[in-house]
Amino acid sequence: MAEQDYMRKEPSAWEPPSHIPRHEIVQTSQAVLATPDMKIKQTEDIFRIRELEMDWDMGVMVYEPEHSAPIPVGADGKKVGRVGHMPLSRA
Repeated sequence: MAEQDYMRKEPSAWEPPSHIPRHEIVQTSQAVLATPDMKIKQTEDIFRIRELEMDWDMGVMVYEPEHSAPIPVGADGKKVGRVGHMPLSRA
């Protein structure tokens, strides 16, 4: 495959709306905030990488529900999730 073919992107069928009314944003926000809280389990993993004759300590935090039953799945059957550096909270 030529590089140009690889770099070419097909146009998306979905386009974001040009305007979202305030009442719709408030309504959506209230629906999200009304969902029940899930207990979150936090685990930390620290590991060391030896590279360039130096030790590099790497740490990651994993935030996941204590009970996996309410985890939503997408249309493809895979778990829906979020990758980021901050936990989800409503505090």
